[in-house]
Amino acid sequence: MAPMSVAVLLSHGSEGSWVLPVAARLAEARGCGLLILETEPGLAEAASPPLGESSAASVDPRAPLTASLQLLVEREVEVLVLPRRDRQRAQADGAGLARQLFLRAPCDTLLVRAATVRERFARIVVPVAGGPHSSLALRMAVQLAASADGRVTAVFVEPRIGSEAEAVGHRILTRLVRRAVPDQADLVDLRVVVADDVYAGIASTVDEEVDLVLAGSSYLGAARRLLFGALSDRLLSREGPAVMVVRRAIPLASRLRQAVDRWLQAGVPQLDRDGRLGLVERVQSNSAFDFDFIALLSLSTLIAGLGLLQNAAAVIIGAMLVAPLMTPLVGTGLALVQGNLRLIRSALRSVALGFVCAFALGAILGWVVSGSDVTDEMFARGSPGVLDLVIALLSGMAAAYASSRPHLSAALPGVAIAAALVPPVATAGLALSLGRTGVAAGAALLFGTNMVAIVLGSAACLWAVGFRASHQHGRLQRWVPTGLLISLVLFGLTIWVLDPSVELSDDLRDELHGLLQGVDATVVEIALGESGGRATIRIAVESSGPLPSALAGRLREAAAESLGQEVVLRLETRLVTEVNR
Repeated sequence: MAPMSVAVLLSHGSEGSWVLPVAARLAEARGCGLLILETEPGLAEAASPPLGESSAASVDPRAPLTASLQLLVEREVEVLVLPRRDRQRAQADGAGLARQLFLRAPCDTLLVRAATVRERFARIVVPVAGGPHSSLALRMAVQLAASADGRVTAVFVEPRIGSEAEAVGHRILTRLVRRAVPDQADLVDLRVVVADDVYAGIASTVDEEVDLVLAGSSYLGAARRLLFGALSDRLLSREGPAVMVVRRAIPLASRLRQAVDRWLQAGVPQLDRDGRLGLVERVQSNSAFDFDFIALLSLSTLIAGLGLLQNAAAVIIGAMLVAPLMTPLVGTGLALVQGNLRLIRSALRSVALGFVCAFALGAILGWVVSGSDVTDEMFARGSPGVLDLVIALLSGMAAAYASSRPHLSAALPGVAIAAALVPPVATAGLALSLGRTGVAAGAALLFGTNMVAIVLGSAACLWAVGFRASHQHGRLQRWVPTGLLISLVLFGLTIWVLDPSVELSDDLRDELHGLLQGVDATVVEIALGESGGRATIRIAVESSGPLPSALAGRLREAAAESLGQEVVLRLETRLVTEVNR
């Protein structure tokens, strides 16, 4: 059967008199057939509208949404026309199916509310505000008007910003129309309305000669306001023009995200409203940079610094339990998925000031404690690797999940130990005061990688348990996707920076070969690796006798100077004996 590029949902016999003519005229304007999706067999026949080429398909009542979506894909439908009932019948089964299809249909979707439908759409008003949905509405209106020898009025509502408001609005509207319908702009009349209320501005352009008001919107809330707000009620009460809202086909990436959302909601216990409010309150209050935060951070930094200088792992673990930095990082992840601008500012401010405070205390401690040197515990935090990044990512997920479930709060101390936020900062300050810039830079890098990974891990976990970005007037908070993208880019950069597959530079390799030329040895292999958080250089040579005892020290010093950090040198000597017969 030939594909139908226009389909219409028919779920009640009374809808046929007004929704079917709209779908038929759209199909006629596009030069294609019409597919009628019936929730009950015989609805299309009972309506008997004046249709051209059309066919009907029954929707399986046991799974109407799945069956409807499958039919749309199989028949290659490009536009789906949906009836929108009045408020009193909005909760009926057919109306619920129409709402779900508006949100999930993979094609362009048109919601229709009308008391009567005029014989043709010769005068069409299209509110234009930019974006793909209003552009689609303008293109669809031009198609309908062209088939009826009519015209389209594109309306742009400009707020009262001064005496030049109308001129500015006209320039914007001209650009939007030329971008949306470059070949048919002559069918479009431009009208700019200066008003603070968008809907009142649109209503002022609609008179008795207008046959249709067609707007674009991607969110059901905005569509509901257009269809059931004062504008629509006023027009329909006097048997005025039909009111329709069109949504552009949902991109594949958005459909995949929606599928993941549905899978998570079905498989992961979701937080209810009270649970979300409680978590936001706890995280927001504990992320503030106040006296309690400074006191705990200072104590944990001093404990960690002394433990690092003593090379005492148990003391360092105790400092991790006291450190308060995990909560602001979880708060940053929460702010990203929730679109909470106030929280992200507060959390990032606490993290930044906390880093400066802990770094300064570590440096002061290194200057005060005389005769200190870099210990193995400090070395271990001076050369981060990809595994450290994975640990931080999992720690962020664990912290966010435990925070969202109050009965799992006992797991938070273990998460604090795994995340290890304060010891790297203390190491950076101590190493800098001791003149070990390589170790200091590595420790600061470890804190930065932990920070990025914890934020992403907590954001992913909180999204899975039900947190979503808020919408304002049908628009997602604009900085939310940007913030997530920046976090992902930073995460990718840290993986690249921490990639352990880095090889020795040619200069260092040549220098090591030069030092080995003065001894009776043949170089078999020189390789760079990692052990205990420190760079390790393995050199294997073949020699007929023992090598000079000072050679290993010279090789290690050359490697440390070239890499800018302390290294572990493993010099393997293979004794070779020649036997002549």
